[in-house]
Amino acid sequence: MDLKTEFERYGFEKVCDHIYQDPEKNLPIVMHFVDTMSHGTFSKYRQLAWDAIEDPHSTYHEYINHIIKDIDPEIAKHIAANIVVNAGFNGTKVRDELKRTYYYPVPWVMRIKHQDLLTTETYVSDGEKFAIYIYCIEGIETNQDLEDFKCLTKNHPDSVFLLFTDGHILTANFMSHVIRSRNILFVLTSDDQERIAFLKQYKAAFGIKCDHHRDELFNHYIEEGVYFVWVRSDSKASFEFLKHYRLRKSLFIIDEKYDIDLLDDPHDDIETLIKNGRVDFMRKRELETETNE
Repeated sequence: MDLKTEFERYGFEKVCDHIYQDPEKNLPIVMHFVDTMSHGTFSKYRQLAWDAIEDPHSTYHEYINHIIKDIDPEIAKHIAANIVVNAGFNGTKVRDELKRTYYYPVPWVMRIKHQDLLTTETYVSDGEKFAIYIYCIEGIETNQDLEDFKCLTKNHPDSVFLLFTDGHILTANFMSHVIRSRNILFVLTSDDQERIAFLKQYKAAFGIKCDHHRDELFNHYIEEGVYFVWVRSDSKASFEFLKHYRLRKSLFIIDEKYDIDLLDDPHDDIETLIKNGRVDFMRKRELETETNE
C-alpha cells in the first residue's frame, strides 16, 4: 500500500477519535472529512450516512449509536478505515483502472476456504495487489487453523477478515488477539446465545449467517444487538424483501448474491481468475437479461 493511502487511513482513524468525545457534535466533522476524501465518489452512500447522522428519527441513527457505544473503539475505527479508505475510496480507484485493463470488474470481496497458512496467505497477498481488502474466511476448525488465522490477520493489517464460525474456537486468548489486530469481524453460523454474549462481552463486531428471510427473526437479531446479517437470497423477490426491510429497521443486511461482487473460493492465481472471470461475468449478465425479459 502506498504512503498516501497509509496517511489517509491514519488520518481517518484520528478524526474518528472525535466521535467518542461527543458523537452528536462530531459525527458531522467526520463526514465532512469523508466527503473531502471521496472526491465525489459513493455519493449515494455518503448521503445515506448524512441522513442517518442528521435525522434522529432515521432508521440508522440508532444503529450508528449502537456501533459507537457497543463495539471496542479501536476495533471500530480500524475496521471502518480499512473498509472506507482501503476497500472503498482508494481500492475502487485501483479496481476501476484494472477494469480498463482486463475489461472485467475486479471483485472487491474474496471468500477463502482455509487449507493451510501458505495457501491462504498467498491468496490474500495476491488479492491485495488487486485492491481486494475484504476477505471471508471459512474452515478455521482446529487449533492449528486458529494459529494460522492469527498470523494471517497480523500480517495483513490493511484488510478486513470476516471469520465464519460456529463459535467453538472462541476463547479469551483468541479475543486478546482480536483486540490487538483490530481487523476481524465474526459471522456466527448459528444463533447461539452463549456465544453472542461472549462476543458482546469483548465488544467485538459480529453478525449472523441466516438462511431465512423473516420479519420476526430479524427483529430478534436487533433485540440481541447483532450488527449485521449475512444472507444469500434465492431469488430477486427475496432480495426485494430484504431491501424493503433494511429501509425500515436498524439492521445491516448483506446479501452475498445481490449486494457484493464476490470472488469465491479461488483455486488459481488471482490474475488468471480475473481474466477467466470475464467469461462467467458476461454469461451471468446474459442470463439475468433473459430472465428479466
